[in-house]
Amino acid sequence: MSKAWIIFGLILLILAQLIALSLFHDVDQNGFSVNNSVITVAKWNYVDASVTISIFPMVENGTANATLILPNGTSVNLTTPVWFTQRFNFPRSGDFIGSEAVSGPVPLSQDEPLNVVINSEVADVPSYIASLSSSGFNNIDFLNFIVYGETQILVSAYGVVT
Repeated sequence: MSKAWIIFGLILLILAQLIALSLFHDVDQNGFSVNNSVITVAKWNYVDASVTISIFPMVENGTANATLILPNGTSVNLTTPVWFTQRFNFPRSGDFIGSEAVSGPVPLSQDEPLNVVINSEVADVPSYIASLSSSGFNNIDFLNFIVYGETQILVSAYGVVT
């Protein structure tokens, strides 16, 4: 009888670990920007997310000149050829937990509640951002970072379903 309890306990432990691990999600993206790029972080509103963005402005004609515009409109000028790295925390903003899935420029699903897309060479940045915001899903938070200039971009996002 004790072997049966030990096996039962091990099965419960394995199931608990699988459930706990399914609550954590990570996404890594990298790309290059020559003119205008938009880094879009999309998450369901029940996800807490931490996003680290690293940008290296490329040297052109002896100088580096790039600009990062944060979701709140703050502008960061990158004028030296060194990595600029910043971590941003985006807290949970709602309670929706459903079984919806969204395709399109930044796909999301119940299995992938956090996603990052680096869209290079966006011709009309305001229209692109407006099209994301008007997708019709009130349960999604879109966070857009705009990069002007020639840069290398690395994004690492980590989300927890709470």
